[in-house]
Amino acid sequence: MIHLISYLENSSINLQIMKNKYQVVVIENPCLAWDDMHVKDFFVKIAKLKIEGFQYEYGLNVMPLNAHDFFATHVVLCEVDNGELTPISAMKISKYSVCNFFAHSFPPMDLALQGGNSALAKEIEDIVKQITQQGKEITYDASWTTRPDIRNSNLINRISRIVFALWINYHLFNSIPNLIVSATLKVKTDKIFYATGCVPISKNPYYKLIEVDNQDAMMFSCNRFSDMILRNAERYRDLWDNRIEYGNSIPQI
Repeated sequence: MIHLISYLENSSINLQIMKNKYQVVVIENPCLAWDDMHVKDFFVKIAKLKIEGFQYEYGLNVMPLNAHDFFATHVVLCEVDNGELTPISAMKISKYSVCNFFAHSFPPMDLALQGGNSALAKEIEDIVKQITQQGKEITYDASWTTRPDIRNSNLINRISRIVFALWINYHLFNSIPNLIVSATLKVKTDKIFYATGCVPISKNPYYKLIEVDNQDAMMFSCNRFSDMILRNAERYRDLWDNRIEYGNSIPQI
């Protein structure tokens, strides 16, 4: 992760090899498509990946799954081996509108409040209100996870480049420029988010991730991506365009 910024700027890869080796799977609102065996099977695989990844990094007392996983959008990078898709990296994207539909709170406000920074929680609330009152969507993007054996190999920079490209392509494709992310300082994701165009939400954006071993964390917002991260997204756009999608959107009321 430390060298990802330079790799984003200077990567030369065989994209055809990437397309043969990797497959992107997107699952939207698993709970609305639970009768689909593809959704159910992939949800279990994602859960396994997240538990292994988070517990490897933060300890066996960390549980990275909650109710939001059932109505979030999961963007998953899979290895392809003889037609079998095995998740190796994933992220979870929670839309404000979907959280509201299921009568659940928007995660970053609760996280900041639970983590001891009520002023930050109020600033997040104000940002969300300002955006949603304009009829726009905002997301909270979290649960970035990569399989432990990949993280400890020379593949980590390549996989990180691809995952960040998928993240940006999701937002570009869905025309959702407004997002909030949380950086865990231990793994230095704050440096990456700065490079992508994210900015700290306030002068004091710090809080404790209570459910992740009280890790020090930092809240960012973004409404415009950097040129560097956009170039990286374009480089891997074919992978995004070739994605497999499962799940359903929330009903229009």
